[in-house]
Amino acid sequence: MSGWVAALTALPNGDVVAGGGFTAAGGASANHIARWNGTSWSAMGTGINGTVMALTTLPNGDIVAGGSFTTAGGVAASCIARWNGTNWSAMGAGMNFSVSALTTMPNGDLVAGGAFTTAGAVTAFRVARWNGTDWSAMGTGMGQEVRALTTLPNGDLVAGGRFTGAGGVPANHVARWNGSNWQALRARLPGRSAAARRGRMAASWPAVTSSPPAACLPTVSHSGMAPTGRRWALA
Repeated sequence: MSGWVAALTALPNGDVVAGGGFTAAGGASANHIARWNGTSWSAMGTGINGTVMALTTLPNGDIVAGGSFTTAGGVAASCIARWNGTNWSAMGAGMNFSVSALTTMPNGDLVAGGAFTTAGAVTAFRVARWNGTDWSAMGTGMGQEVRALTTLPNGDLVAGGRFTGAGGVPANHVARWNGSNWQALRARLPGRSAAARRGRMAASWPAVTSSPPAACLPTVSHSGMAPTGRRWALA
């Protein structure tokens, strides 16, 4: 690649899709996303006009890409887009800020996490669910950015990130969604004292206390760029 790779996913046939800050893969032009068939890299349409930070494969083999971008394959797509093997398409109105994590639920629904506060036309604090047609909130969401998501065998969801509260419940950077409510995972991760965590959560719920993240604007690709928190800076 001509630049860094931030996300990977595998297709049902064993091919690999990579996303990130590159504009070429294996010598072929590939804007921020490319496919490896075991022998060579290829572009996926005309690619995406900004950083790809998250990828997931849907049960039917379609790919969903999230990140900080405004178009995919020349189609308007705000921070999230779907590839059906031939073309890119938007997923509703997308998000108002970047998407940094994706996971697929057992029924095929998609969950996205990031720095956003709206998904489609719905208020959704940093995490939202797509049912194939519409976006919906997952409770009252998180107080700060979601950076990682995974689905458990029973269909529950686990989210990780910068937050100290989930759904109004204290949760130190990791929380579990059981389909109705958020709850903290019992074992605490090393970090601040309980008093400090409570104080930070109170200060940050429901709004971000730091400067707001960049909206879904395309980022500049450069082989010397490296991730630093929410923004990208010269390494």
